[in-house]
Order: sequence, then structure tokens, then C-alpha cells
Amino acid sequence: MDVALPLPPPDPGRWRRRAVSVPLVLLLAAGSVTLLPALLPLALGVDGVRRRRMAVTRTLLMATFFLCVEAWGVATLAWGWLRWGRDPAGLVAHANRTQHLWCRALLGGLERLFEFRYVIEGAEHLSPGPFLLFLNHTSSADALLPIRLVAAPTGRRARYVLKQELAWDPCLDIAGHRLPNYFVRRGGGAAEIEAVQRLGEGLGPDDLVVVYPEGTRFTPRRRQRRIDELRAQGKEAQAAQAEALQRTLLPRPGGPLGLLEHTPGVDVVFCAHQGFSGVRDMGSLLNGRLVGQTVRVRFTRVRAADIPPAGQARYDWLIDQWKALDRWLGEVPAG
Repeated sequence: MDVALPLPPPDPGRWRRRAVSVPLVLLLAAGSVTLLPALLPLALGVDGVRRRRMAVTRTLLMATFFLCVEAWGVATLAWGWLRWGRDPAGLVAHANRTQHLWCRALLGGLERLFEFRYVIEGAEHLSPGPFLLFLNHTSSADALLPIRLVAAPTGRRARYVLKQELAWDPCLDIAGHRLPNYFVRRGGGAAEIEAVQRLGEGLGPDDLVVVYPEGTRFTPRRRQRRIDELRAQGKEAQAAQAEALQRTLLPRPGGPLGLLEHTPGVDVVFCAHQGFSGVRDMGSLLNGRLVGQTVRVRFTRVRAADIPPAGQARYDWLIDQWKALDRWLGEVPAG
């Protein structure tokens, strides 16, 4: 990768954040491994009473595994800086490999411990590159999907648009700021859109840009809040569009449309997925609903030549594509 391409701007708060997040992860990883022999029998006992498919034991093991993978990632990225700190190309390549391994390890652990499987439609649409990948957002875990299902198996390089809050994960923070990603601050306005647009610069055949057009995770409460906000702003047409979507939020168009404007000739792949809503928090893991889950994924591709020119027509196209994604989510069987 040409490292002169759009690497993220320096984050002035990164050292203060990492001074908290890195030691915390290392301490929690050490503590979880130390306490596991004592906690595991307790978890097994609780599961024997609750009878929810060993959900407490699975969650305990997954939490321990997650913290160990985080600690490994931090150590590996630190070693990468010592080894390639004066070689920008080597540092970027190492961060990309580490990100792939980290994502595959975390989702691989989740897949095995909770015994879920994938049903994938449209994998043929993932070639050739480059392309923009637009996904619906239901949990923090689906941020790993593009690397697990798209980038890692094919050796592609994913450029992410991520929420700034995710920078509190030290692996995402350190690797993410060494790679062409952008951590979006809420309410950043035009400056944020311009930074997202830069992710489309210099895309090669092995590159993709990952965008979550909704801007945040879907929940019924957030759906209603967005509808109410649009109505309060007098945007009745958009409020009606948001109300028509039952399983997703109305896209925030600035980032996706700005990126499209900056990447003429690049196709768009839409990824609809269902099944990760059970990974929203620790409670959703403890209730056992994720065990044996089927995660259904569908990829569809729109050629650049079929995307309308900038303006209202392109906005309407984005909303129509999102409505189709929302309909598919309602048609596929749950679980």
C-alpha cells in the first residue's frame, strides 16, 4: 500500500486515551486468566440451574478470550512499531496483517464458543475491486464482518469509517490510526464529511472502503428518535422514509454520498446481515439467544455506471437501495 494515501490525521487525544485503555486491557487480561479457574466452576454451576445452553460459561470464556486477544494485539502492534517505526510502508503492512488476525481471532472465538454459522448469498459480488461496502449496523461485532468475510480471505485492504467511541478499544485505536481509516466524531459537520471523502483517494484493485450509512447501531428506540428528530426539523418527507424502514435506520447521507462523489467509477456493494443483534452487550450474550444462531448475509452490487449522478437522484437511489436491504431483512428467517 502506498502510505502517502489517506492515513488518518493525528489524534491529539490519543496518548491520554491510550494511557487509560492499554493498561486497563492488560490488567483485565491478566486478571481474567488468573480468576478463570475459580470462576469457571461457578459459571458451570449457574448454567446447571439456568439451563440456557451454557450461556454463562460460554460468555465467561469469550470475555477471557477477548481480553487475551486484545493483549496480544497491543503487544504485537508495539513490537511492530519497534521493528518498522522508521519504515512507514512496513508499519502499515504489519498493522494490516495484525488487524486481519485480530478480527479473525475474535469472530472465530465467537463462532466456535457460541456455535453459530453463516449463510451467505452473493459472494460472487466481492470481485473485482475496488468497491465501497455499505452495511447495516446492529452491534459492535458487525464491525468485524468486512474483514472476516471480505478482506482477510482475499487479502484485500479495508478502509473503515468508524465511530470515535470505538477508539477506546486499544487494538482498533492503534492499528486503525496506522491504516487509512477515519474515526468520526458526532456532529462534526462538513469537516468530517471531507475527511471521509479522502478515504476514497487512490483506491487500488485490492482496496475497499467500509461505511455504515446509518451512523449508529439500530434499535427500535433509535429508529423512533430519528423519526421524531426529522419531524421536529420539518423534514416530513425524510421522516416518512425513516418510518417506512422497519429494521434499519434512515441513512445519514453526508458520508456515503460524499464518498460516492469522490470515487467516480467505483462500484458499491451493499451488505445486509441478520443475526448479530444478539452481540450488543454482555447481557445479550448471557441470555443464550446467540447460541446456535444462523447469521445470514447478502451481498448485492451496483455498478458505477448504474449509480445516478450527484444530486437528488443519487439520494433517492441510496434510499431505494436501503429500502431493498430493509425488506430483505424482514423476509429472511430469524435465527
